[in-house]
Amino acid sequence: MVEGNMEQPVDGSPDVSPEESLGTKVSQWIFRASVVGIAVSLLVHATLALIFALVWLDRPEGSPQGGPKEVEFAVVTQQELTDLRLTLPDEVLAIDDFPELEMVGSPDLEGPIPEPQLASLDPGQISPLGGAADGLGDGMDAAVGGAASSASFFGVEARGSRFIYIVDVSGSMAGPKIEALRRELVNSIDGLLEHSSFQVLFYSSNAHLIGSKTRWLSGNERHKSWASREIRAVPAYGGTEPLPAFEIAFRMKPRPDAIYFMTDGLFDSRVASVVMEFNEQGRRLTPIHCISFVSQEAEKLLRQMASQSGGTYTHVVDPNL
Repeated sequence: MVEGNMEQPVDGSPDVSPEESLGTKVSQWIFRASVVGIAVSLLVHATLALIFALVWLDRPEGSPQGGPKEVEFAVVTQQELTDLRLTLPDEVLAIDDFPELEMVGSPDLEGPIPEPQLASLDPGQISPLGGAADGLGDGMDAAVGGAASSASFFGVEARGSRFIYIVDVSGSMAGPKIEALRRELVNSIDGLLEHSSFQVLFYSSNAHLIGSKTRWLSGNERHKSWASREIRAVPAYGGTEPLPAFEIAFRMKPRPDAIYFMTDGLFDSRVASVVMEFNEQGRRLTPIHCISFVSQEAEKLLRQMASQSGGTYTHVVDPNL
């Protein structure tokens, strides 16, 4: 045996101390733990990113971060449009084709107004229109309704688009005079433009609207033909009291643009002042074009009424000439 010769491990591996082996194991554990931690962190961040992406894509419309809202449109097919057209009428029916229908805003007049007791009439005690004037014509008579037009009656021209004829059919009009009146009245109405409106008030001992219609009649051919038949059938009877006719005229809504007033005789002198009270209830005066027919007994009163209202006075000597 040789001195100093040390015994070597059989496997040839170097000799490792216990302290060195423990340090190596700790280092390996720390390395493995770091790798696991990084992997877990990446997994957590990937999961959070996925959740955030799902929330962002599934957010409701109109959120503060969102853009403009989408507008949905109803899409109609060509077939649906065709079916819709088939359900519509071929033409639109106008209210003028039904003269029996009442127009919106027409006055509610039921039957003739009782004849006034002019013998005891005191204009100062009369409330014009019997209270019906409250609010009448406000915003409605400030301007001519519709396009401006004109009318002619016994040669008297009137401007506007709504015309009322207040004509005397008292007993003294019987014979050639009533025939001349009918003829002139039909001609005047026939000459109105289609966009004009008219009404006729016949008066004697009382008053009534043509055909008992309580609304304006448009100047179309249907109404003109109907009015012509009604006018030719009006008889002459009774006395001469025009006041009820004027009361009806000033109750019309809208108010007339012009009034023709014809008489063949004398009437109570207080009528002129009462009619003026009626007229002043509107925002503007309606001109009254006065016509004395054959007789000039009422010329003074007619001139007064025409002058006060801004109208005219005319005398018809013989309607048959």
